[in-house]
Amino acid sequence: MPIEQEPIKIEIPVEEDEVMLVPERRGTDVAQRLEAGARRSAAGARQGAERAREVWQSERREQVQAGIVGGLRRGARVSRLGLVHGLKWLSARLAGAAERFTPVE
Repeated sequence: MPIEQEPIKIEIPVEEDEVMLVPERRGTDVAQRLEAGARRSAAGARQGAERAREVWQSERREQVQAGIVGGLRRGARVSRLGLVHGLKWLSARLAGAAERFTPVE
C-alpha cells in the first residue's frame, strides 16, 4: 500500500534587503552634473588657449619659424637655379635641332 505524503509548504518571509536598496542622492540631479561638467570643460578650454598663446609667443617658436622660412628661401633659390640651368640646357638642344633641320642654301 502506497504511503501518502503531505506536501510540504515552505514560506519565505518577504524582507527588504538593505543591499538592494539604492540610497537617495540629494543635490546630484542630471542638470547639476551637466552644469558642473560644462564648467570643467570651459576651464580646461581656457587653460588650453592660454598655453597655446604662450607657445605661439615664445622665442623658441620664432626661432623654428625663422629656420623654416630660411630653408624655404634657400630651397626656392636652388630650385630657381635648377630651372635656369634646365632651360639653358633645353635651349641649347633646341638650337642644335634647329641647325640640323635648317636647309643648306
